[in-house]
Amino acid sequence: MATPRARREATARGLQELVSSGALADAAGVERSVHLARCPPQVAHALDLGRLAPSELWCADVPLSVESDAAGMLRLVLDKEPRRSLLRALRGVGHEASLQLAQERGRQRALADLARARQNLGALAAAAARLRRETERRDVLHAIADELRKLGFESALLLAGPEGVTLAHMSHKRAVIDEAMKLIGIRRMSELLPIDPAKSPLLDTLLKSPEPVVEVRSHQLLRAIWGRRASEPARERLIDLLRLSHVVAAPLRGAGDHALGILLAAPQEGTEADLGVLSSFALQAALALERTVMRERMREQAAMIEDAVEERTRVLREANARLQEADRRKDNFLANVSHELRSPLVTMIGYTELLLAEKMGQVNERQRQCLQVARSSGKRLRMFIEELLDFSRFELTRESMTFQPFDLREAVTQALAGLAPRFLERRLNVRQRVPHDAPPVLGDRDRILQVLSNLLCEEHRRGARRGGFREQRGREGVDIFVYAADRGLEGRALELGVIHHVERQRDEMPKSHVSCDPELIAVRC
Repeated sequence: MATPRARREATARGLQELVSSGALADAAGVERSVHLARCPPQVAHALDLGRLAPSELWCADVPLSVESDAAGMLRLVLDKEPRRSLLRALRGVGHEASLQLAQERGRQRALADLARARQNLGALAAAAARLRRETERRDVLHAIADELRKLGFESALLLAGPEGVTLAHMSHKRAVIDEAMKLIGIRRMSELLPIDPAKSPLLDTLLKSPEPVVEVRSHQLLRAIWGRRASEPARERLIDLLRLSHVVAAPLRGAGDHALGILLAAPQEGTEADLGVLSSFALQAALALERTVMRERMREQAAMIEDAVEERTRVLREANARLQEADRRKDNFLANVSHELRSPLVTMIGYTELLLAEKMGQVNERQRQCLQVARSSGKRLRMFIEELLDFSRFELTRESMTFQPFDLREAVTQALAGLAPRFLERRLNVRQRVPHDAPPVLGDRDRILQVLSNLLCEEHRRGARRGGFREQRGREGVDIFVYAADRGLEGRALELGVIHHVERQRDEMPKSHVSCDPELIAVRC
């Protein structure tokens, strides 16, 4: 047994066959009033009325309208000829059916708009993600063209620069672009010169327009971009070739409402232009272009800074080389002058001592006093010259030092052994006091040994002059001491000798490795 739905579908097919064969008139949307007509006998058979079929059937065609436009026809089958009072009721039925039809169309339109909005929102999100990934200008331009094509637009991009507005990119196929360039008499798009907006009112208006999307005329746009190259026949062919029957422009702005360019878009065939989507995409494109502009400026600034740093480094390197050369010449000068001064000074001191020893004859008391003053001053001058020689020698050999750990006791013993004959000759007693648990000292062993020898020689001369090493300074006594400063993790100094007055003069220790003082001689290693 057939279901009610199956019976309704069979009846609808039967009526449709009657309409197709011409037995039943089809006048949908022709009249705006109710149309009455007798139905042929086949209608009763199609309706499967059986024994309930009346003697005759009437068809009442009630027109349907939605928003003042014809939307179709509601066909009613009556079992008798309708009276005038029934016609008013039929019009009411048609009006109610029109309202329901309008609601259904509105619902379907809303569903279609919602689906389209979801699709556009997803496309905009994907476009934004891709534009964020791209960093180079060329890649950004290609991404803008590809994403706009997915949204149903063919596009072109005009970028604003210091020299004017330039056609930077077109989304059409390469063959179409080449043919378009031939129509205006150039081989490639890169040969186009920048356009001064001040000489093109349309481009200037688009750059300064506060509207997010502006509709433009194709002929005016082509004339503004290519000028006299695009004659009217050429413009007609370009409009047909590039599908520019409907063109919209979206100004691109960056920070501070700075003009970046103009995005031109033309809807593809069979698609409906959604200006809201185009406006949202233009904002994303402007942000991507602004990021590329900022990156290019940062690269330019970085290159300028790098060049400036390299130039400054070169100048400083040359200045440092000149200073090192001047310092080397100064050291050589000091060494040469010191040697030249010491040679005649030794002769002067020698002859002064000969005169004092009366090897050249007797001298009176007044002459002796004068010679003693001269000898004392000469020795002081010789001491200063020797210190100057030591300083210049240290400066010349400082870079050749090799720092290695060594035993301080062994170095002191070797220095004392080298000068032992001199001490024995003058009957001087030298006492060595170095702790047994003294750690190795980090330094240049040969230089330290030379310093110790110089210290011993100095005290030898002082002992010979003053009658001994020891100097009485109240209750404190010092012969020769070696001070080794170890500023390690604990931040304290390690003393390698019994030094009673170091705590008082530690802050006054000289910063150089070797210090020669008339009263205090110290070694820092």
